[in-house]
Amino acid sequence: MRRIPAQVRTDEVTIMPADSAVLTKPEATEPTPSAPDNGLAMRLFENIPAQVRWSLTPEQRHAITEAAQKCAWGRHEVDIRMSIPLFTKRLYFVLLGGEERRDKARRTQDRKARSVNSARNFAFLAFFVTAFTMLGGLFWTLLFTWYLSS
Repeated sequence: MRRIPAQVRTDEVTIMPADSAVLTKPEATEPTPSAPDNGLAMRLFENIPAQVRWSLTPEQRHAITEAAQKCAWGRHEVDIRMSIPLFTKRLYFVLLGGEERRDKARRTQDRKARSVNSARNFAFLAFFVTAFTMLGGLFWTLLFTWYLSS
């Protein structure tokens, strides 16, 4: 019986024995999306296992990149993103605004998936309104005190 070597090397592919099921290629030719400026497509490809990524044809990689570009968020007229330290954790919030571009079916789907009527959303809004009111009151108090002292 002929013994199969542990590793067979060709110019482009290193094939391991069937029990290891590994297919690798040199790092210099790692397949990437056809539009390298698309961050969503890059993250998507980074999360695909290497052996699956190598099995994709250039047409498939291009189609995945195009689909990722269609799913990516566009620019918004209002885009405020903040991260706030809170004890040992950091909390973040995002406020986006602009012209509505989603169709009615998509808005209905999003409303069901992310309901505004949740206890966490209510708590956040209550905290935000309270903090904003207190800061506004502090501002007006300081302004009024400064006006009276001048």
